[in-house]
Amino acid sequence: MKVLFYLPVITPWWFVHIITPVLRALDGDGAVAQVHVIVAPLWRGTGITPQHWQPLAGLTKLRLHLIDLAWGVTACADFREDGARISGLVDLIDTIAPDLTLVRSADLATPARFAGCTRFITEAAAGPFVTDPRWIVLEHRPFHHGHRPDGPLAMVDGCADAVVQMAPPAPQPGIAATRAGLGLPMDRPVLAVPLHYEHEENFYLRHAASGPAPGLIARLLDHFDARVLLAITDHPLNRLHVDRGDLYRMLDALGDRVQLCTQDDATARLARCADAMVCDLSKCWSLAAWYGTPVMHLGHWPMADWVHALPGLSACPPLPRRADLPAADPAECRRWFGWHLGTRLLRPDHCDLAMLLRLADGTPDEADIAANLAALRAAQPA
Repeated sequence: MKVLFYLPVITPWWFVHIITPVLRALDGDGAVAQVHVIVAPLWRGTGITPQHWQPLAGLTKLRLHLIDLAWGVTACADFREDGARISGLVDLIDTIAPDLTLVRSADLATPARFAGCTRFITEAAAGPFVTDPRWIVLEHRPFHHGHRPDGPLAMVDGCADAVVQMAPPAPQPGIAATRAGLGLPMDRPVLAVPLHYEHEENFYLRHAASGPAPGLIARLLDHFDARVLLAITDHPLNRLHVDRGDLYRMLDALGDRVQLCTQDDATARLARCADAMVCDLSKCWSLAAWYGTPVMHLGHWPMADWVHALPGLSACPPLPRRADLPAADPAECRRWFGWHLGTRLLRPDHCDLAMLLRLADGTPDEADIAANLAALRAAQPA
């Protein structure tokens, strides 16, 4: 069995904490013949350095393919944005002939050309549930929010029942109390606007229909009635790593049309009290679905039907009222969370080839599910 890791936009943190434990597990797995890693030197926060690959020198099955100048790469962006532009790269993968390819790439077209089983490595996060940042899922199609395969519901419903028992304790504060805690009015419609991570390392932004934050906010202000308040939350990594001075000055100049909510849990609280939430690539949609808040989906890919998301800005009423808009189907919402958290979690420190193949195929066994639920239960706040 041959496994390939195709990692154009892997960050050093992801490589160390997520990829490396899986590489070590596979190296000691008797069913694995070869493990190939295709990655590039560090650039714009993605890729790795010698300090990341040298600790793996003792792995006998590992074959590291570093996409650098020796490949004739004249622009570091080539590998990140369109790997097929690199002469010989797809031919190399055809020669390797992996049985399983795990991909961390914002270029979706090149992996579509690979033979064998190809899955995208994506974050497992699904608020309001707490997940370890190292947990991942193996995705068929990134950004297809809310979709899950058809199949028998017994396993999914069993997981859903277990997951619901771990949900944040009820009763939650009502809409009025939650808005008051955020300093939001009750006499105006409130539209929650969580912003994307806009650091240069986030190559996935090429798939965002909403564009950079200033343009998105301008579009929303143009579309919605002046009585609508845009309640904006910035991505926590923007606050750590990105200069947002120009954006925040723009928000200050907009007066009472917008409000920047800076509380650590502001996005989750908005998901409970807003009239609707705008979503694109962000996983914040799961918060809105869980709390029954209508979703205005601006993304290129359709959300699952059960979310009942309004598809695109033109479908959004200029004066949105929560009571007048469709919300997610509660039963299907519980099923999605049960399926996602109960059957798909992959913990890099606790896996082997057989588990990778089961999760890639969507056929977890009872032990996988029991371990997922136990880990999830331990991760929830007391």
